[in-house]
Parts: sequence; C-alpha cells; structure tokens
Amino acid sequence: MRVTQGMLTRSFLKNINTNLSNRAKSQEKIESGKKFSRSSENLSDAARALKVREELYANKKYLSNIENVQSRLSAAETNLSSINSVLVTAWDKMQKALTDTSTNERDILAQEVDSLKDEVLQFANSQFSDKYLFGGSNNGSAPFTEDSATGKILYNGVPVDDIKKDTDGTYYYYKTPADEAGDIKTAVPENSDVYLDIGLGLNMTGSTVDPRSAFKVSFSGLDIFGCGTDSETGLPNNVFSLLSNAVDTMNSQPMDSDQLSQISDFLKTKTQKVLLSITDIGTKTNFLDNSANRLENDILNLTTAQQTLEITDDTSETIQWKMYDYAYKATLQMGSKVLPLSLMDFIS
Repeated sequence: MRVTQGMLTRSFLKNINTNLSNRAKSQEKIESGKKFSRSSENLSDAARALKVREELYANKKYLSNIENVQSRLSAAETNLSSINSVLVTAWDKMQKALTDTSTNERDILAQEVDSLKDEVLQFANSQFSDKYLFGGSNNGSAPFTEDSATGKILYNGVPVDDIKKDTDGTYYYYKTPADEAGDIKTAVPENSDVYLDIGLGLNMTGSTVDPRSAFKVSFSGLDIFGCGTDSETGLPNNVFSLLSNAVDTMNSQPMDSDQLSQISDFLKTKTQKVLLSITDIGTKTNFLDNSANRLENDILNLTTAQQTLEITDDTSETIQWKMYDYAYKATLQMGSKVLPLSLMDFIS
C-alpha cells in the first residue's frame, strides 16, 4: 500500500495529540492530587471510591453521635454524683435529728433538709445542650416542678406520688377515681425512650426503634428518683416526697422517731438506686469507648482506602508525566524527519 504524505501527516497529528493529552492529564493529576476528576475516567475505582466515601461519612457521623452521647453521659454522671452527695447529707441530718432531743436543733436540721430537697430538685432539672438530662423525651420544660397549690412534686405535669410502674416497664397514672376504678391507665407524658444511631444497625418497626439496634440516650427521672407510694408502709417511693415527709416529721411536736427512722431507711434505699444509676452510666460509657475505638480504626482504614483509590502518588505520577513528555518530544523529532519542514516550523 502506498503511504501518502497526507497519511503521514494525519498519523503524526494523531500521535502528537494523544501524547499532549496524556501529558496534560498527568499534569492535572499532579496539580489536583487526584487520580481522576470524573468517574468516567475510571469507572471501577470511582464506584469503589463512592462506596468507601459513603461508609466513611456514616462512620464519622456515628463517631460524632458517640462523642455527643459520651458528653451527655458525663454530664448525667456528674449531676447524679452531686445528688448522691446531697442525699447522703440529708440522711446524716436525719440521723442527727433522731439522736438530738433539742427542739431548736431539730428545727434547724429540718430547714437544712428542706434546702437539700431544693438542691436535689435543681440537679434533677439539669440540662445538657438545651436538653433535660432526667426528663425522658421532655425537652420543652423542666421535668420536675412543685405544685404551688399542694406543694407536691410533679413529673412532666403529673404528681410523682400518683405515678405507678406497669409490668412492661412503662409509667402510668389514673386521671380520675373513676379511671382507677375501671383500671383506665394514662401514660405519663413525654417519658418515652430516646435512641441514637451509633452504627449498631438501626432497625425500625413502624415508628418504634428496636432497642438492640440503637443506643438509649434518655434518662427517666422516675427510674432514678422513684415514684408512687410503698404498698406496705404507705410512705412515698421517691426522694422528693421522702425529704418533704422527713421535714414535716422533724418539725412535728413531739417528733415521731419511728416514722423518721423509717423515712431515713427508705431514703437510703433510694440513694442506693442513684448509685446504681451511676454504675449503669459507667457501663454504658465503657461500651461507647469501645465502640468509638472501633469506629476510629474503621475511619483510619477507610481513609487509607480512599487515598489509595483517589489520591495521586506524586512520585509515580511525576515519572509517568516524564514518560509522556518524552514521548511527546520524541514524536516531534520523528515528525521533523518525515514531514515537510514548513509543517514542522508551524508546529514548533
């Protein structure tokens, strides 16, 4: 077959354009630091990189959620530790009242216990990041308030002494005596559990979260501080009313020592419940620490995989660019031998 000058020219232009394109792409990779700027350039790596990015984003979100929960648990633990100290102090005051026969001294102790009750109430309404720590799902108002008319402590608007715990673990109350006679239960408002996705494989059944697939971040004040009344003694089964009853008993004349002793025993039991809650927080914190370590390792591995798939190796790419540049210059030299001098002058 006869090779014409036109064929040589077209072949030369094709080769030189290919080499220029390869060199330009290599230069772009070096300047941008990316192996490809469009997925069409490398469909296989682009698809894998997209999957890695999705996993990396999800794991970073889970880690952020864990860090937020860890801070929330730390705040809850700090406040419960303070409450525990206050309750221990209140119990000590009661013991002093049982052994001190001076009316004036008992009055002073009663005032101190009353002040300690206010402290417990303040800690029970503690917030973290504008959310109440011990209010269940209530984030709109303080969960524990005092009824100005009766002096009773309310939880999310319901008297704590009237709240009962059902067999399934939920809390309820009777709105009216008729409801109680008919066993018509009303759930305590805004006391549902709140869960956060930390990468355990969140599952939903309708609008209900599977507790095994997410992390519970809410605390019900009823679980920690108690509610209702004791069926045997009729004493309140929560720390607030117990402290109020202790104050009333210490102020009574004559003081009922047996009653105050029974109240102090109940208070000690409730204080142990607070300690158990602190221990439970410690267990949850350890679990979160382990989960955070796992996610940090996963993020590190995914970041390495992302860099392998997307980030240019400067040394290798610089060598590749040199080869493309050499090929381009070699093509020019070859063209000077097979093409008319005027065309090579134009290209140069």
